[in-house]
Amino acid sequence: MKKIFILLALTFSFIVTVNSQNFFGGLIAGGITSQVEGDQRGGFNKLGFTAGAFAGLPINKNFSVHLELKYIQKGSRSNNVEAFPDGDPYLLKLDYIDMPIVFTTNFNMIRINGRGLHWLNVELGLSVDVLAKYKEEIMGVENIDYNPWRRVALNGLAGIRINITKDCQIGLRTINSITSIRKNVVTGNVIRFNQWGEFNDVLQLAIFYRL
Repeated sequence: MKKIFILLALTFSFIVTVNSQNFFGGLIAGGITSQVEGDQRGGFNKLGFTAGAFAGLPINKNFSVHLELKYIQKGSRSNNVEAFPDGDPYLLKLDYIDMPIVFTTNFNMIRINGRGLHWLNVELGLSVDVLAKYKEEIMGVENIDYNPWRRVALNGLAGIRINITKDCQIGLRTINSITSIRKNVVTGNVIRFNQWGEFNDVLQLAIFYRL
């Protein structure tokens, strides 16, 4: 997976170099709410933030591809003591370096009263998360006995972005783990892509500003 991402990054860098006159870049900042699907707690109760930068290349007037590099806070939070008397309050903080590749298209081809919906964009992509730091608290006590969290996780993402100005967009995105974030999980109550485990689910609301 690491080699695939490096190859994609090198390919993208080459394209940008060759087409430097079309290159664009900018900054990302926003808030997120998250849960860990499979920890049996559920609910997007963990708040966090994300911030970073992006660089992209327009393929044509309706389609573009870009890479992002950002810091993102994920995890889980629960105060359901009644359901988990020996485990709540519970807090899991998982901070990642997130590296998405995103394909974006707008709806300019759809005409309403003769005008295209160029201001509305849809995005799809994949991202690789590298765990930067973590913290798990059970009943207010930090778990320092062992680290059960995988260093690298693969995610799928989808979202919409709306043009606020020529250089500014606001976007709502869902980011969902494809691979389990916890080590050595072979059974559980959640399975994705034929794999049992625990998975980050994130809703992100962010501003994209072109420089």
